Amino acid sequence: MDGQTLLREAASLIGVGWCCGAAARNCHGSPVEASDPRATNWSLTGALAAVSDRPEFGITAPRSALWGISAVIPDSSLDDWNNAQGRTQGDTLQMLARAENRLNENPAPNNGSSLDT
Repeated sequence: MDGQTLLREAASLIGVGWCCGAAARNCHGSPVEASDPRATNWSLTGALAAVSDRPEFGITAPRSALWGISAVIPDSSLDDWNNAQGRTQGDTLQMLARAENRLNENPAPNNGSSLDT
């Protein structure tokens, strides 16, 4: 699978529920691991981690997804960007859509890795 698909899958999780201050939260608002089955809300980092853990994404899809994100947000910290005062679920979903579009226009460079599935 590719970076665009990874971004869409992360957006799908965030569309279900978004959070700040933790990778993910359960239905009671308590922090949980991003891949925890009890997670109901994910931060940007948490959603990317949860989706990247899926074996079908291999190694290059997360790198490609981050390439797309880096083209649309100025912050070098995904957590700082996610947790910025006033940030919303809608902002995060819009950013992921823009990152996907950027990847379509300007794919991540291939560094010769043959480790992807």
